[in-house]
Amino acid sequence: MNFLAHLLLTDEAGLPLEGALLGDMVRGNLEGRFTPNLEASIRLHRSVDASTDAHPDVHALIREFPSPKRRYAPVIVDMLFDHCLALDWSRYSEEPLEQFTRRASLALAGAADAFRDAGGWVPQPWLFQRLLLSYRREAGLDRALHRISRRLKRPEGLIEASQGWAGHIQSGRRTLPLLMASLREVARAAATEISPADAPVR
Repeated sequence: MNFLAHLLLTDEAGLPLEGALLGDMVRGNLEGRFTPNLEASIRLHRSVDASTDAHPDVHALIREFPSPKRRYAPVIVDMLFDHCLALDWSRYSEEPLEQFTRRASLALAGAADAFRDAGGWVPQPWLFQRLLLSYRREAGLDRALHRISRRLKRPEGLIEASQGWAGHIQSGRRTLPLLMASLREVARAAATEISPADAPVR
């Protein structure tokens, strides 16, 4: 799963939203490196990724990609799910997408010290919200996939593999509700790690 799905699941668990991104930046043992709730949030990110990788319907979607492209399919499918989530947002949240992305982006900006401590980039509120909202459009996903490709040794591999990714949108929209149901169970389990003194007031 990518940023948007991680943020939604982390929010539903009542955990610090910065953990939804720090889970990609922080490696190794967490004990004592951050506050207990932030560590629980990072562990949720890791659990969501592991559960997604193991989900049989995700495997089925990956198998739709021809074998030469399948090596890159997990990355493409992660982005595809954020596109499908943005398209069908009202199915998964009562809060409007624009409102959620604004709130999440401001929360991440308020956790700048945690991002600096992790050695990662600090999200800028309006830029990050624009990024999240861009997932609604196919062109936005194309740009995101090209940005990811620049982090690879062979960027052309992902670029070539992602050609025609939009042909899998309907499969993604059918798969996402099944996946989200499983991941919400993971998020509910993570919510039990919240310190009562630090639990958010809703």
